[in-house]
Amino acid sequence: MKGAFQMSREVFESDIWTDVAKFRLFFYIVGNAVFSEKGVQKGSVHVGRGQYLRSYRNLREDLTYYDKNAEKKYGLATITRKVDELVSEGRLEIKQTEHGTLFTVCNYALYQDLNNYKGEGRNSNGTATEQHRNNKKNVNNAKNDLNNIINSESAQQFFQIEFQRPIPSPTEVQTIGYMVSDMGENGEELVIAAMKLAVNKNRKNLSFVERALEHWRNAGVTTIEQARAHEQNFRDQQQGKQQYGQRRNNGGRKEVLPDWIDKPEVLPPQQTEQPKTKEELDREVAEMKRKLKEARA
Repeated sequence: MKGAFQMSREVFESDIWTDVAKFRLFFYIVGNAVFSEKGVQKGSVHVGRGQYLRSYRNLREDLTYYDKNAEKKYGLATITRKVDELVSEGRLEIKQTEHGTLFTVCNYALYQDLNNYKGEGRNSNGTATEQHRNNKKNVNNAKNDLNNIINSESAQQFFQIEFQRPIPSPTEVQTIGYMVSDMGENGEELVIAAMKLAVNKNRKNLSFVERALEHWRNAGVTTIEQARAHEQNFRDQQQGKQQYGQRRNNGGRKEVLPDWIDKPEVLPPQQTEQPKTKEELDREVAEMKRKLKEARA
């Protein structure tokens, strides 16, 4: 088979990267899936866009590898187990036919549409047929500022594009669904707004998004307008605290010192002792002799 297929580099951060057998199997199926919008006919089976028709035994042969010059193959049990894991993770769908297993790559349109890597999202839910229909919709991403949040097809789509997670895990998909549901009628917009805050703060993880939403719920935020006002108020408060701290650090309380503190010390003039006359010295000597004589008597 000739041609090319594309995949986001974010796959290297996906959990599938650490499982060599699963990684090889998944990418072999993605790489060989039908790209044509019309699909192809294989006997009595129509293979649509994003689908691949192959038997498990042939996959075993296809994935032959060499280790220390020895040819090795995965066991059929391993192939079956890895396919089941990919199905449970929402990466593949399978259907048994008389000509083999029909593998459907979930999110195939998301992987292969160049617009997705330019910031235009696609719905990641559903099979290749559903995705083809969704791809015809006009989808817009939320902009860089909370004030410019616009309609997006889904919070999951925003997560896949802006968080650079084209292959979200089932746990991530489930968590996003819960967050949207918990935020009520405007859950989709509010979750996207919280995700945009995470992107702006370079905190691209769902834990940050959950904390932001919890903060909004506690503040009674139920609309995107309230979220904008709340975040603006929060920024104003933070800026005020910052300015107050700077004033305390730079111009804090100072000890009041007297004016004279910087003046040179002025000492009182020393009195110079006047020299004694000869008569005074003679009297002092005579007095000392008298006292000495009395002391001896």
